[in-house]
Amino acid sequence: MAAVGILIAGFFAFIPIIGIRFKYADEWLYYLASYAAFWMLFSFYLLRTPLQFEWRRFLKDSFVFSACALILPGLMFAVLGNVIGFSRYWDSLFGMGLKYLHFWDSGIAGIISRHIIFSGDDVMVFINWYNSLLFFMLFLLPLAVNLLVVVGIGKVVRNPSYSPFRSLMLFRVGSLGVMAVFMFFPLEGYQILSTKLFVFVFVGAYFLRLVSRKVTHVIYYVLPILLVPVIFVGARNVVRAISLETDVGSSAVQRVIGLPLKKEIAVELSRQVEVVQRSVKGQPYYVIDSSGGTLIGLATYEDNRLPQYYIEMRSAILSRDVIDAIKADLATRPYVIVRTDDYLRRNEVHADSGLREIIDFIDRHYVVIDSYTKPNSSSKEISQVHDFLVMIKRENHLKAG
Repeated sequence: MAAVGILIAGFFAFIPIIGIRFKYADEWLYYLASYAAFWMLFSFYLLRTPLQFEWRRFLKDSFVFSACALILPGLMFAVLGNVIGFSRYWDSLFGMGLKYLHFWDSGIAGIISRHIIFSGDDVMVFINWYNSLLFFMLFLLPLAVNLLVVVGIGKVVRNPSYSPFRSLMLFRVGSLGVMAVFMFFPLEGYQILSTKLFVFVFVGAYFLRLVSRKVTHVIYYVLPILLVPVIFVGARNVVRAISLETDVGSSAVQRVIGLPLKKEIAVELSRQVEVVQRSVKGQPYYVIDSSGGTLIGLATYEDNRLPQYYIEMRSAILSRDVIDAIKADLATRPYVIVRTDDYLRRNEVHADSGLREIIDFIDRHYVVIDSYTKPNSSSKEISQVHDFLVMIKRENHLKAG
């Protein structure tokens, strides 16, 4: 029992370790309420039901599981670490996420509110209401499932008639949910949630049978009803896609994408690539863009020759080391592409000081030779396209006459 006590103590010790990372009170409820309740109930169960812990088998199974699970990540770490440096890659994997937690984490209520949209015209009002309700349910599904797990486990602890085999099976399945929820932290957006929800669907379905079989039968009817609006929206999107005006873009765009694009996007992307090609003439260039790495995609059409490791330049994420590294990289690039808004608004009150320092450095050593300006349009697609400036080093510009 001493070995089991050590393991249980480790699970409880995790609560303050992760808890000090939380910035919002709702994260304690979302991540830790069910987790703490689950391990408390498991501790009570162990006190009431003597079990023999096979330490050697536990270590053996843990080693086999961990070794197999680490093969692919280990290879990736070896390959990428060899390219960008092992200490840098280690910091990007395990350091930067916590160091810039304020950048990614907006709390559970905060991230849900971003996906709630009730406005719209005609049919869009219904679609937005449905999507908002759906997002609300999906974001709360892990919490609901883990609360269901606690209820089910509580039933096991209160009822000594459950066999040890059945009880431990419920603990095993329930632990999947209470442990898997930490894969979401910090819950930056729906993309973090969507790929991991299947775990909670499985755990929820398993425990619903325990709580009430009638509830399971109700779900069988509810799910087909929920499919009706999905089919409607899908059919509407198909009709839109059929009537959509498309274009393949320039030869450079065709070479990389090779598929029809919305005409507006294809035309503007072709214009952007043309500006880059005629300006840099195959020479190395660097991309400065605080919009989330949008402009770096141009490097897939016109090779920037030298690798650019620092792509993420959004506000509050540029550290002293990264700023110095970007300035050092710029010394090897005769050209630089700068997002126009970043260049023109760097001195505004809310501008990021790190980005301002980088652009001021560029302004001292480079001069504008070309630019791209998107059309004045209210189109959703065009709103995602960014203006940019192409700049050349001053000494190169003087040599060129």
